[in-house]
Amino acid sequence: MSTVSQLFMSPAVDAQWPGTGSRLHHSVGHWPLVINDSTSVAAVGAGR
Repeated sequence: MSTVSQLFMSPAVDAQWPGTGSRLHHSVGHWPLVINDSTSVAAVGAGR
């Protein structure tokens, strides 16, 4: 159950989202086989 507590103890999206360098945190799978990962913004296109 430690995975569930880790997931909800930190924000899932950085405060700067969707700015360059901000991250979206996500998990895939079912306990005990869970992959915790994050996706970061490499660039932002104006007006998109």
